Amino acid sequence: MDGIKLYISENNMKAYICLDKGVKPDFKDIYAFLADKKIVYGIKSNVIKSLGENPVYDQQVLVAQGLEPQDGIDAMIHFKKTIEGGKPQILENGNVDYKSLNIVKNVKKGDIIATVTDATPGVEGRDIFGNTVKPKPGQPLKMKCGRNVVFENGAFIATIDGQLFVKDNKISVLPVFEVKNVDMSVGNIDFVGNIIVHNDIYSGFEVRAEGDIEVGGNVEDSVIRSGGDIVIGRGVNGKSGAYIVAEGNLTARYLENVRVEVNKNIRCDTIMHSDVKCNGNIIVDGRRGLIAGGKVSAYEFVEAKAVGSPMSTYTEIEVGINFREQEECEVIKRDMKKVEDQIEELTKVKNHLIKKTNMTSAEREILKRTLLTLKVLIGKYDELKELLENVIVTEHENPYILVRETLYSGVKINIKREILFIKDEMKHCKIINHNGNIKILAL
Repeated sequence: MDGIKLYISENNMKAYICLDKGVKPDFKDIYAFLADKKIVYGIKSNVIKSLGENPVYDQQVLVAQGLEPQDGIDAMIHFKKTIEGGKPQILENGNVDYKSLNIVKNVKKGDIIATVTDATPGVEGRDIFGNTVKPKPGQPLKMKCGRNVVFENGAFIATIDGQLFVKDNKISVLPVFEVKNVDMSVGNIDFVGNIIVHNDIYSGFEVRAEGDIEVGGNVEDSVIRSGGDIVIGRGVNGKSGAYIVAEGNLTARYLENVRVEVNKNIRCDTIMHSDVKCNGNIIVDGRRGLIAGGKVSAYEFVEAKAVGSPMSTYTEIEVGINFREQEECEVIKRDMKKVEDQIEELTKVKNHLIKKTNMTSAEREILKRTLLTLKVLIGKYDELKELLENVIVTEHENPYILVRETLYSGVKINIKREILFIKDEMKHCKIINHNGNIKILAL
């Protein structure tokens, strides 16, 4: 029909008409116009009737609107058992109780660990041409059954007594190994579940667990490796021989003369003369809140009451670098250096033999083997070089170091590879890397 313009939205969910001045269509004419354009759904009869009686000119008027689809709801899991734990209790006086951690999450055979609300498919919509518009279905549940857990009638159920363990979207119930002490009567421990040592781990032993490790007392110069969290009720005095590795968090009262590698966060009261690395954050609080001696590295941030000592004990604090990616780079570089040295030595042998005018048969054989070995080493070097180029060392966007009380002289600050040596004692400060420069801010 002349004098009527049609406008349709990109998603075919809305239709508008615009009347030219002087056009006086009957509402039946508008219906016929829409039908001619195959618009059959969501027609607004009241609007069309009104336009027939009281035309509106040079203005787009909505005359048909489709039904938007309703996207489905993602599946949801509802835990009936507590999965959090391992956090120290903050007492009223501000001290930290590292013994009250409630890390053990026990379940019994037949216990319902969690229930599931299934994803919904959503509700179909319809556009103005009468076409079905499909909704986005809800996402299915990613959580799966791990060890000793079954899924029945919409619930995750434990099949044994044990420790609840949730990791990598898997729910497992792991048996718990409990022992009074780790000493000569027990020996080294390598366990698939969680380990509870009620008292101490003595010098020279190794404790490994796929799950969490909880130690009620002290740890001497021993090796502890955990696929989950490590909680030490007292602390570690490693005599430079202790090595602690956790894929989860580490909580302890003190760390002294120990090497530590933690994939998540660390919380303790004191760190002294230790090499500590973590890919999360480090909070040193409690009564002392002291970091003194050694090197402490974190990906996100380090917070402490005091860093260094009045005697200007050398202490290094580093933040902003993923230590495992950095170590991967260093390993490749060391391997490249070894291969490079081998290539250099064999090249000297090759050049020495080539200069000879009359080589013996033995020397010719040596040259042949040297050339073959050089070819292999050069290929290996190229592979390592390519591997190094593909390793990305992640840097945190906004790492920082926060000192609530005293930052002593003699401390080395390293934030995303920018370095600052503290020459004068400072109080209550936050240290950041601003556009490649170290900045010290007052709290």
